[in-house]
Amino acid sequence: SHIFEMLIPKNNIELIYNFIPVFLLYAEIHFSFKWFRSRLFIKEPEILSDLPVRIEPGKQLPILILIKDAHIFPIKLQNIEVILYQDCKIILNYEKQYILPINNHWWDDTLLIDVYNISGIIQVNVIITYEINGDTKTCNIHNYPLSSHDRMETFISEYLYPNDENVVYGDLHYHSNLTEDMVEFGAPIKSTLEAAEAMGLDFFCNTDHSYDLDDKPGSWTETDPKLEKWNKSRIEIERLNSESSSSSFIIPSEELSLHNNKGKNIHALIINNKSFLPGAGDGAEKLFHYEAEYDTINLHDKMEENSLCIAAHPFNKPPLLQRLLFKRGIWEKDDILPENMIGLQILNGELDKSFYLSLTIWIKLLLEGYHKYI
Repeated sequence: SHIFEMLIPKNNIELIYNFIPVFLLYAEIHFSFKWFRSRLFIKEPEILSDLPVRIEPGKQLPILILIKDAHIFPIKLQNIEVILYQDCKIILNYEKQYILPINNHWWDDTLLIDVYNISGIIQVNVIITYEINGDTKTCNIHNYPLSSHDRMETFISEYLYPNDENVVYGDLHYHSNLTEDMVEFGAPIKSTLEAAEAMGLDFFCNTDHSYDLDDKPGSWTETDPKLEKWNKSRIEIERLNSESSSSSFIIPSEELSLHNNKGKNIHALIINNKSFLPGAGDGAEKLFHYEAEYDTINLHDKMEENSLCIAAHPFNKPPLLQRLLFKRGIWEKDDILPENMIGLQILNGELDKSFYLSLTIWIKLLLEGYHKYI
């Protein structure tokens, strides 16, 4: 998921996206601005913990520990304590000692906790102890200033997903840490694979943004003509799929920024295309640069035989600032009709007005003879 959104109360996300200036929408805590100081700025790496929302029966609970930008602000990780609660009572306590210097751009570890005799909704607290500049500090869940440190929650199921061996479960729209910009970043691919298996997912697609996949490692503004991030990620995905003991697998993908038929920037999920498709029209890497290499007409000529195109959140109207600053729009009917555009991602986490509008549009398309999946 998007870690930035995880740190904001859900009922405030829409308000924030619509009304506050876009330069305040960032997941990093190291950006500073020319004329004023950010209240989020601290001289520490980002330190985060995370977990899946659901655990299949018989699986261990994976707790992700993610430390980002320690190459700028080195720390010594000392200890991590994980406490599980149910009905306001402590039901399990897990501790791991590290005493480990960390100075990497990305560092992560997944703690696998046995929860075989536990079921139902549980709350999880993660206490991280670390040393920086000679001072010993602790944080609960994460070290982001001004953000909630409430316990995380997950559901440990007693029952497997229903399956007659003809069903495959997966996540078609997921951002790994290959997506890394001022608005969001995700988790490493390997730890995501461990989480996917624990959740009972057969696969996930790492649909990282096209405008991130062509960046130089560690930068969100400099384009890399050698495509180091893209090429290394494809090698890693192939290796994990062939070597991992996980029953889950990864479909290499990207989320492409392209133009609709009105010249507005929209997003498409490009699944299983071996070649990189560039698209930076709404990546905010260059001021007032809105151009896209592809649109919904010429895109399909570049897609390979075994790849798929899915309209990402097609009818979600972008907030005013995104329409003005990034020239973002929505998928129009003529964008959806090409034969190779096979699906519409209309359910994005909530049964809101956008979903019901999208459902109405989909039914209308079916009645007109256009067979599109959702």
